[in-house]
Amino acid sequence: MQRRPAIPSPDGSEPRPPEQRTRDSGPAPNAGEGAAPGSSPDRPNRAYSIFFFEGWVGVAPTVINLTTMLGELGSQVTIYGTRNPYQAPPSMGENARVLYLRRPEDFPGGRFVFRMLRRLRLGSALPGIELLVFACQCWIASAFTRAGCSVRMGPSIGVDTMGSIVAMFRRMATGKRYAYLSFEFRDVDRTRLLSWFVNPLERAAYRRADFVVIQDRDRLRTLERYLRFEHPNVIFLPNAPRASAGRRTAPAEANFLRRRLSIDAAEFPVIVLSAGMIDPEVFSEEAASAFESVGHGAALVYHERRKRTDGDPFIVALKEANRRNLFLSLDPVSLDEVDLVYASATIGLAFYRESDASHTNVSMASGKIGQYLMHGKPLLVNRTESLGRFIDRTRVGVAVTDPTDGREIDTAVGELLANYATYSANARAYYEREMDFDRNAQRVIDALAKL
Repeated sequence: MQRRPAIPSPDGSEPRPPEQRTRDSGPAPNAGEGAAPGSSPDRPNRAYSIFFFEGWVGVAPTVINLTTMLGELGSQVTIYGTRNPYQAPPSMGENARVLYLRRPEDFPGGRFVFRMLRRLRLGSALPGIELLVFACQCWIASAFTRAGCSVRMGPSIGVDTMGSIVAMFRRMATGKRYAYLSFEFRDVDRTRLLSWFVNPLERAAYRRADFVVIQDRDRLRTLERYLRFEHPNVIFLPNAPRASAGRRTAPAEANFLRRRLSIDAAEFPVIVLSAGMIDPEVFSEEAASAFESVGHGAALVYHERRKRTDGDPFIVALKEANRRNLFLSLDPVSLDEVDLVYASATIGLAFYRESDASHTNVSMASGKIGQYLMHGKPLLVNRTESLGRFIDRTRVGVAVTDPTDGREIDTAVGELLANYATYSANARAYYEREMDFDRNAQRVIDALAKL
């Protein structure tokens, strides 16, 4: 793995070379940005661009919160994404906007062309086509943005593969610098053959970024392995909500899920919430079946982040798997109301299948874990390498070895309830100490201001 010599910080201060970064797990003091947390940016009132190909801004708290914070400082932010099935983001202020661009298949005849390429076994061309179409649209849209912008154009943030490559293209054309923001790890084997150029382009974009924003060291190590490079300037930013963990939840908020799903408090005094996607990747069907034998008055609630219907085959299978204590919330709420969902829970459930690198190193990247901790909800997780280590280190919950074993889950729920005050206090304390978004994100804001 190659290393780039540490580049000087934009303010001329001495950067920290990569070999001085400690390599243990978990969150840590950030490196490379050279700015003290909490300081104010020295270049407000600029126009920032965020290139986010996947476009699911409405379920990306990091993007929403960064955009909001930049807007509060008087800067304009434009997010370039693509159409997707997830809910639109909440208002991020009058200085922010999202442009939803077309994917290739959204153009007339695009779906037909993609089907034909797959039939002809030319599917390897699809990622390359997606990149080129996205880059062209971003270039055209950003030209109109520049023409109508009343403030000076500033740096950009490139999200993952497509976004970082577009940010690099923008720098090559305009000289505007950029940061690399990592959310998901891409399957590099998918971009070979006819899309061979995507891999070297992303490696180049990663190297040329002024700094990298990622959730923790575990994920950084994986990213470095994929992209074959140790970046000298890294800021760790857990994927967590922005609101203060010290606020109190009104009694009416605590009953939100009970009212929505008609959960009887006498029969089910305990709500175990699994928020986010309902999917095989998070053991949804296996956990539903296992929970049918869990006692303690526990109801299992699945709250989906995108709209699902009762006729969905997977939803039907879930109902068949558990007819006793499973409740399904299939209509997502806006992010303005998402606190009501988490405040309604007793315990936060986070099961992940170790199917890829994104789910293997998920502890600081999972948006729902940050929400659970902020609201003081003890965690019930499965013992993956990342989650098991996280639970052992923080004592914010219990990890089960087998997420399909109802008896083990029943024992874990009993342990959480028996020592609820301790686990809840640990959860809040950990959020305030390590995951509070405003404090952690200030380093990103300061670093951007110096570009």
